Amino acid sequence: MARKNLDYYIEKYGEKSGRKRFNGVCKAENTKKELYKTHPHPRLSKEWYIWKYGEHEGLEKFNNFSKASAHTLENFVRLYGEKEGLIRYQDTISKKNTQSILSIMNHFNCSKEEAEEKSKSTSDQRITTRNHNLSKLSKEQLTARRKIINKKQKETKIARYGTHIAIDILRFKHPNNPEIIAEYKKKLFKTVPGQASAPSLVIIDKILDGVNLDKYEIYYGCKELDISEYKIFDHIACRGYAYDLTIIGEDVKIIFEYDGASFHATKQQSEDHPNDYMPATGKRLTYHDSYNRDLRKRNYPKNMGFEVHIIRCDHSEEYKELIIQHIRGKLI
Repeated sequence: MARKNLDYYIEKYGEKSGRKRFNGVCKAENTKKELYKTHPHPRLSKEWYIWKYGEHEGLEKFNNFSKASAHTLENFVRLYGEKEGLIRYQDTISKKNTQSILSIMNHFNCSKEEAEEKSKSTSDQRITTRNHNLSKLSKEQLTARRKIINKKQKETKIARYGTHIAIDILRFKHPNNPEIIAEYKKKLFKTVPGQASAPSLVIIDKILDGVNLDKYEIYYGCKELDISEYKIFDHIACRGYAYDLTIIGEDVKIIFEYDGASFHATKQQSEDHPNDYMPATGKRLTYHDSYNRDLRKRNYPKNMGFEVHIIRCDHSEEYKELIIQHIRGKLI
């Protein structure tokens, strides 16, 4: 923090008291400066901390000081609050980038456009050199190098963001831009492989038995056959839906879902125990939330022209067979 000037002290404490306080602060600072000159190392350097506190405690204090004074988002939020801290952090990063260009302009006495081109050229040259050096390494050396880099990246991320996960960091950086959050979740959702449950696969086999699969696009989670579930991303709810079986043809758009009773509440359960947690979910999902989540998942594809069918594990065998034959009737 910059030292407050004489005008500040006079305005706050009056002419006489303000001058006296200001002179006292100046004297104390000069005394400190003279004292620091007698130290064998520059103040606040790693060597200074070790000299003053000993190797173990000094190194710990230096690391804590470095962490607390670094230009990280976490530190700005800690000092200025979430909203102001984010603004100051982004402003600081912007200034750092600008200062880099100004430094090149001053050094080479060139225009801003030329400095930006030199900066890009330097970056490209750095990448080329790095790739050339990497090409000389063996597979084992590359693996060992990657492990070291991953470890450092993990330590840096923890130091900068603590235990926040990636999506929390994005929310932090872009509080007024939900589209960025939605795109991240959509990208992440698409990369997650799905696997239909064993009871679901039994029913899927019955539905598809004897069907001419060449006439349809078939999607269901089966890693052995390298088949993926059909996925839809709901931008309004900012979540994705994956379905046990999806069949798309010229005149057919069918989705089938198999629901277990442990994680999928019925409408009656939602009405009778709306605020009770479902036992299998710990304290993460109430009967009401479970039912409404499933309801949205079923209704969302209906707006896209899909016919949606649900079989629960606690349905009777007669009802299950009725649904299976109804779907098969659309396909054969």
